[in-house]
Amino acid sequence: MWLALAPPAWAQEEACGGVLREEELHDALDAAEAALVELNVDRADRILDDVVGVLRCVAAPLSPDDLGRLARPLAVVAFYDADPEELRSWTWLERDTVGGAWPEAALPVPPAFHALRAELSEPPLVRAEGGWLPPKKGAVLVDGRPSVWPEARSEVPHLLQMVDKKGRVVWSGWMLGADAPERWIDPSGGAVEVPRWVVSPPPPAPWGDGVASADPVPDPNPPEEAAPVGDGAAAAEPVSPEEAATAPGDAQGEERSRRPRRTTAFMEVFPDCPWRRAPTKVTVQGTTVHVNRHSYPARTAPEVAELQRVFRQCGEFRAARRLARWAEARGAWFKGAEARKQRDAMVRVLLADEPTRRP
Repeated sequence: MWLALAPPAWAQEEACGGVLREEELHDALDAAEAALVELNVDRADRILDDVVGVLRCVAAPLSPDDLGRLARPLAVVAFYDADPEELRSWTWLERDTVGGAWPEAALPVPPAFHALRAELSEPPLVRAEGGWLPPKKGAVLVDGRPSVWPEARSEVPHLLQMVDKKGRVVWSGWMLGADAPERWIDPSGGAVEVPRWVVSPPPPAPWGDGVASADPVPDPNPPEEAAPVGDGAAAAEPVSPEEAATAPGDAQGEERSRRPRRTTAFMEVFPDCPWRRAPTKVTVQGTTVHVNRHSYPARTAPEVAELQRVFRQCGEFRAARRLARWAEARGAWFKGAEARKQRDAMVRVLLADEPTRRP
């Protein structure tokens, strides 16, 4: 389970190779959703891993809508992987950021997905000792909303952002529950004031997916007791996540036909990629990028845009961003060192092993 990998996944503060722009985030989420519609869970999984890893580089305060849109496909991947703990974590991040009904038209899922989510319990709110230590005259955002206490749902990932008095993000990072980095906690502090200039997003829509509450209110008019098994009523047996994810539907195994087949074959994960395998040899000569046996010019803006499209087809969203930073730096005065840094970083991420959330 990937949440167990908290130190490297959440606490690492590797320098960003440029900011993550909103349009780049939306492109990645579009690609992940499209992959899940095609039941290509591996492709979606790799894209979402990349997004989770680089969200610390977001350039502006992230809206709850964007976080909810990220949580939705992550919950679907957890469902197909029969991982109830991840399913619970991302489901509750989705609920607390966007809520509402599931967007079935944009991201169809098997009925068993909703059946499992209806059985999930609500993680409790937890608070760290002390108070926030925000930038001077700045604000603290948790999941896109202003926060006055270091308080959040336990066992759920949350995006923490520190904003200065001009509304600029000075730090972004993930925290699990209320486990925020010590640098942003005042052990003797209390509630912080939300500056007047901070716009608080509207609350999430009422939840429409049947997830159980932590403290359900007893029904004052409970339904009649079900007939005992001996009177002809069938006893319901608990269904495991594995069974739910693979259970046949009512129409000749419709659910089974929709169950994706997990694969690690590069060609199956990225069928539109011109490379037939993951990059094993990447070099740059001048402004030409060589990947395996393919060569791509990247001198003009249209050439850079085309190579970014190829990178994204192959699941290399990090490389697409590094390519843009490289092209931007090499066209500016006194940016030679920065251009070389971004070029080398692009090569490095192309050759790096794909990130994984699970051991």
